[in-house]
Amino acid sequence: MKKSLFTALVLFAAIPLAAQFSVGAFYNYHHGLSDYGENLGASPQGVSIFAQYSCSESPLSLGIEIGQSTYNQRNYGYTFRDDHWGLVTTDVKQRESITQLNLVARYALIKNAALEPYAEGKVGTVTFATTRCISDGRSVDSGEEVMDSRDIYDQLSPVEHHSTSFRAGIGLGTVVNLKRLLCETVKDYGFELKLDMGVTYYLGTNSVYSGGSNEVNQPVAHRSMVNDLNWRMGILLGFD
Repeated sequence: MKKSLFTALVLFAAIPLAAQFSVGAFYNYHHGLSDYGENLGASPQGVSIFAQYSCSESPLSLGIEIGQSTYNQRNYGYTFRDDHWGLVTTDVKQRESITQLNLVARYALIKNAALEPYAEGKVGTVTFATTRCISDGRSVDSGEEVMDSRDIYDQLSPVEHHSTSFRAGIGLGTVVNLKRLLCETVKDYGFELKLDMGVTYYLGTNSVYSGGSNEVNQPVAHRSMVNDLNWRMGILLGFD
């Protein structure tokens, strides 16, 4: 799946169009709504990358966004019995992750200005999983390392997939064109650095995900609609 997403981004970036092409990176803060927000136990935060192109004479642009956010990180020790080594213990760093993939349609309300507000619509998927970083196993009796971390995967999986949800969102935001805001006479280097900030309201399907729990190594599974507000801020590089 990672290879296919990377290929899609490369192909998208390579489209030879008489248009402006932009790439960006964002910090995302997710505020869960209703049961979804109450069950999470913490607000997911993370990063995403974004690519879009728009025809110079049209306010409409099309893009793709890929990102991952995490929440509820826990560190704990896990002990199990191995047939050969007896009791073995390992250290685990566990976190819940949200991976999003969105197709984006953006409509610029104002173009070629210092501030370029826009409205946008998104449709895509969000995938929930528990990920674990597992250390090498140590014998409880001797304290020596006796097992490689990969040998422990049968006891404790490094990735536990929960569900994939379909969702759609609508949002508002603005692009701050730094060149036009500060000094339009700056030499044209073939690209422009811009700030991009906004918020998107998502409605998602009924999905399974992990939430807050006192049992650190046994996340509690919840099921509900995955509705949230996604606040974001980042930078864009626009190429003519």
